[in-house]
Amino acid sequence: TDKDQQITDKDQQLSQLNTQLTDKDQQLSQLNTQLTDKDQQLSQLNTQLNDKDQQITQLNTQLTDKDQQLSQLNTQLTDKDQQISQLSTQVNEKNEIIENITNKEIITSNTSANRSISTDLILQQNLETEIEQLK
Repeated sequence: TDKDQQITDKDQQLSQLNTQLTDKDQQLSQLNTQLTDKDQQLSQLNTQLNDKDQQITQLNTQLTDKDQQLSQLNTQLTDKDQQISQLSTQVNEKNEIIENITNKEIITSNTSANRSISTDLILQQNLETEIEQLK
């Protein structure tokens, strides 16, 4: 009767609460599964992040090495430019010496040629004089 009704009501409430508890357990299980998935994703992302950090470190090391190589090459280029400048100056000096020597040889050659012509003319005149004397 009244007590029976109360028991029936309590049984229904208990059944509903058990159903709610089962639902909550299922939700909790789903959430735990989602949490596990998220943990795995996070772990993968952390691994990727660490890999990227290592790559960045390697690239920074390579960049530093390349910068050092560039600096060395720039120093070598500067040295080569100085050597070229020195050699160019030496070549110009040698060219001036060669030009001076060539000019002196031309002058000497012209003087010798003039002497030779003068000597030939004198000889020719002497021959002509002797020929006329012989006549």
